[in-house]
Amino acid sequence: MMRHWLFKANSVRSAEEDLSRDPDLKNGVGTSTKVAILAALFHRELVDQMAQDAIHTLVTLGMDEKNIKVVRVPGSLELPIAAKWVTRAQNYDGIIALGVVVRGETPHFEYVCQGATQGLVQVSLETNVPIMFGVLTTDTREQAVARIQGPVERKGIDVAHGVAHMIYLAGHHGP
Repeated sequence: MMRHWLFKANSVRSAEEDLSRDPDLKNGVGTSTKVAILAALFHRELVDQMAQDAIHTLVTLGMDEKNIKVVRVPGSLELPIAAKWVTRAQNYDGIIALGVVVRGETPHFEYVCQGATQGLVQVSLETNVPIMFGVLTTDTREQAVARIQGPVERKGIDVAHGVAHMIYLAGHHGP
C-alpha cells in the first residue's frame, strides 16, 4: 500500500492540498461511501481530535457526513470485536480504528498493543473490509500529542487518506 506522507517543509499539509498529489483519494470515496470510526474512550480528548481530523478529511474527499458513524469502545483492546460487530451489522466500505496506548510500568502495554493489532488485522482479512490502524502506541503522552497535532504528522488525516485509498483499491482490485 502506498503511504500518504503529510510532510511539507516541516508542516502538515491539509487534506485539500493532498488531493492534488493522489487522485485515488478522491476516487476512493463518494457521497454514498460508508465508513465507521471506532474510537476508544481511554485518552478520549486525543482520540476525539483524531476522529475530528478523520471526519473533516473524509468529507473533504467527498463523503457525506451522515455516512460516517462514530462508535465508542472502552479501550483499544476492544477495537477488534467492535470492528467485527459493525462489519456484520452494517455494510461499511471501510473502518478507521482509533486509540492511544501509552506505555506504563507493567507489561500491560505490550498485551494491549499486540491484541489490538493482531485482532484488527484478523477482522479485516476475515471480512474483506479495509481497517485503518489509527492506534498510537507511544512511550509518553507528549509523543501521542505530537503525532496527533503535528507539526510533522496528523494521524487522523493519515488514516482517513489510508481508508480512502483502500476503498479505491477494493473497488478496482478487491473481492
